[in-house]
Amino acid sequence: HRDRWAAHQFLFPHRHRKPSPPFHREIVADFWSRLRFSMILAYRGSAKSTLGEEDMSLAALYREHHNIVIIGASEGRAAERIAAIAFELTTNQRILGLFGEQKGSTWTQTKLVTTGNICLQAVGRDQDLRGIKYLDWRPDLVFVDDFEDKDSVQTPEGRTKTLRWFLSELLPACDPNAKIRI
Repeated sequence: HRDRWAAHQFLFPHRHRKPSPPFHREIVADFWSRLRFSMILAYRGSAKSTLGEEDMSLAALYREHHNIVIIGASEGRAAERIAAIAFELTTNQRILGLFGEQKGSTWTQTKLVTTGNICLQAVGRDQDLRGIKYLDWRPDLVFVDDFEDKDSVQTPEGRTKTLRWFLSELLPACDPNAKIRI
């Protein structure tokens, strides 16, 4: 629990077959830092999404957040992250051995609720987030993964619309102390 990098290595060895470059440790450390906002910029294929899936799995297992929201360019894209997390939580023998069964009351393509009562939700950019809660919890961990697409960044208007949604829809819908990871 104290060494998050070691947790990645131990719980997800099948995702770390090749030696990880040093910046992977930095990505993991950044995810778990106390900073409210954090953004990782790295080349395509640098394992940002993969490490994020592992981090969100750990966040659910450690019960450090109650309402984890994954934002993608579309709900379907965000649901791809949910599918990978659901797969790990239901089939990873190391996770099952240490933490037990994780499949809770809700287990759909866009929403998981674990046996520890942790909710993970997939949301697409531009979806209405007003009132998004799980029980009493507003989103307290948000993972924004490739939420821009070629249409949303092609024009100044598209970029402004995306930024406006982020600032006026997403952030106000979250817990005031939510961690935002981009």
